[in-house]
Amino acid sequence: MIRDGWHDGFTQMAVDEAMLELARESQGVWLRLYRFHPPALSLGRAQPLAGIYLPGLREIGADLVRRPSGGQAVLHDDELTYALVAPLSVIGGSVTESYRQIAEALRLALAKLGVEAELSAGQPLARPARPDPNCFVSPTAYELTIGGKKAVGSAQVRRRGVLLQHGALPKTLDFERWSACFAPPGAERLGWQTAMEARAVGLFSHLPEERRPSDQDLEDALVAGLAEHFKVEFAAAELPAATSRLAEAMRDGAGPIR
Repeated sequence: MIRDGWHDGFTQMAVDEAMLELARESQGVWLRLYRFHPPALSLGRAQPLAGIYLPGLREIGADLVRRPSGGQAVLHDDELTYALVAPLSVIGGSVTESYRQIAEALRLALAKLGVEAELSAGQPLARPARPDPNCFVSPTAYELTIGGKKAVGSAQVRRRGVLLQHGALPKTLDFERWSACFAPPGAERLGWQTAMEARAVGLFSHLPEERRPSDQDLEDALVAGLAEHFKVEFAAAELPAATSRLAEAMRDGAGPIR
C-alpha cells in the first residue's frame, strides 16, 4: 500500500500504467492512494475528445489527461483517488463481478466513517437521453450511491492477467467547476450542472465542514475496508525504483491527447 500524495495528472497516470507491469511481474496486489495537483480531467482510455470543452478546463485551471482504464471523464478535484492493481487470480471473475467485489469493499470503508452508501443493482442504471461524457452522470453496474445519487466513480482495465481499477472518491462535488469541463458559459452549461446535481453527490457534502472526516481518516477507512473484504493485510511500501523510472519514461514520452 502506497500513500503517494499530490502530483500532476500526467505523473499519476504514468505511475498507474507502470504499476500494471509491476503487478504482472510480481503477482502482488498493490493499492496506491493519491490526489491531483493541479486538478485534472481524466478521460477513459477509449473516450473521444468530443464533448469536452477545452476553454473550460483553462478557466478552472485543470489539466487534461488520459487514463489507462476505461469509462468516461472525471474531474479530479476535492477527492481521494485510489488505484488497485491485482492479478486476476486474486480478484477474478468477470469485469462486472470484480466491480461488485470492490464496491462491497468500498461500502464497508464508507460505513466506518458513518456514510451509508448503497450498492445499485447489477444492471446499468437508466442513462440520460443523450450520450454523456461525464462519468458522474453515466451510470454503470454496481454503483455506490447515497440517496439514490452516484457517489463514487470507478473504471477498470485488464491486461495480461492483471487488472487495474481506478476509483474517484469525491469528498465534495463542485457542480459549477464540473460543468465548465463540458460546455461554454450560458444555458448549456447550466443544463449540465442541473443534470449532475440531480444524479451525483459528494461523500461528505451533507456534513458541515468541521464534521467532515480528514484525508487521513478517509485513507485509513479505505485501506481497512479493502483489507476486511478481501481478507488481506496491506503493508506500507514505497514505489519500487524500477517502476518509478518506467513511469518517468512513460510520462516524458506521452503524446498529445486526441
